[in-house]
Amino acid sequence: MDSKYFTVRQEDRIFYLTLINEENRFDCDFFKAMHELLDKLEAMKKSIVLVTTSAHEKIWCNGLSNEAISDDAELVSQQMAFFMHRWMQLPFVTIAAINGH
Repeated sequence: MDSKYFTVRQEDRIFYLTLINEENRFDCDFFKAMHELLDKLEAMKKSIVLVTTSAHEKIWCNGLSNEAISDDAELVSQQMAFFMHRWMQLPFVTIAAINGH
């Protein structure tokens, strides 16, 4: 389930999603990788918890990628909105373990 953007570790019914892409900026490829992960987690059809954190000691997430916005601001904004809508409706508990400042 890992990608260039994150790693996933499982302990029983708890999944730890660790953002690992430097400043953790989101682009279209990030959203695609996340949707693939969420598809797999939802397909499990069991009660789980997803804890999201960052490998970077000071940055949990820096938002949208400047390059992605420069390339196609409308597309990346639509993908962000769709992703956030999906995230809010996930059928399991999600926890953001926010580090940094």
